Amino acid sequence: MKNKLIKLLLFFLFLTSFVVFSDNILITADDLDFNGKYEEALKLLVDNNDVSNPDLKIIWRIARETFEIADKLSSKDEKVKFFDQGIEITKPFIDIEYGDKRDRAEMIHWYAVNYASKMKVLGIFGGRESMNVLPNVFKMINRCIEIDPEYASAYFFKAKLQDDAPFFLGGDKFEMAVNYQNVLKYADEKEQFFFLVDIAKSFYNRNWSIKKKEDVSNRKDNYQSDGTPEDLSDREYAYQLLIKAKELYDNSKKHSKRDIDKYVELIPLINGMKE
Repeated sequence: MKNKLIKLLLFFLFLTSFVVFSDNILITADDLDFNGKYEEALKLLVDNNDVSNPDLKIIWRIARETFEIADKLSSKDEKVKFFDQGIEITKPFIDIEYGDKRDRAEMIHWYAVNYASKMKVLGIFGGRESMNVLPNVFKMINRCIEIDPEYASAYFFKAKLQDDAPFFLGGDKFEMAVNYQNVLKYADEKEQFFFLVDIAKSFYNRNWSIKKKEDVSNRKDNYQSDGTPEDLSDREYAYQLLIKAKELYDNSKKHSKRDIDKYVELIPLINGMKE
């Protein structure tokens, strides 16, 4: 009896130490990612990825880092190499039915982001191949939202696709706006700053007047609003979003490397919209 208790205690201590070790890896990786040290974060995650006992939290983070690294590169071949790494590591897990719903959603999201980014770099979004690619990407991101309806990044990615894609392949400026409202609904303050800058750019480029927004809403069944303020044109609304973004940044005590880079975009945009 005493030996059994000792074995159970040792097993419990082993599990506890393993969980703590795993959590420390994730905390360290997230800290490196926060500070823009994407290559270091990727190496740490890859080195601690046990292929015989996969950890979803490590796997989707690997794909996050491959995207961040590729996004900063200028070489087409190098970009594709990192996108492929993110695709390959996540692909076996995008249809899993187990695990935390946010981890499952993150898995699909980062697979789709790397996949779509690769297709864009290869020029496929502009060619006939897009007829097959884009519907599949939309299907993946819709499943991501189905798994975790409060995952802001999925709505953001979908809205960006709807902004970029032609109408016959899923592009839709009205639904884009609806999904951006969901981003703002579900994103916390730390996430919102980064999202707000790109959302503002989308509305600035859509450039619908108050009258245009009303006309489009009237053509929908039972009058549907896209969620944007009815008393503001798109460009007026975009300016408000940028001001809100600046306030969030100025009030934050810690800024990620992503936020710092995005702030460099923000100030010229605000100044340009003032003119």
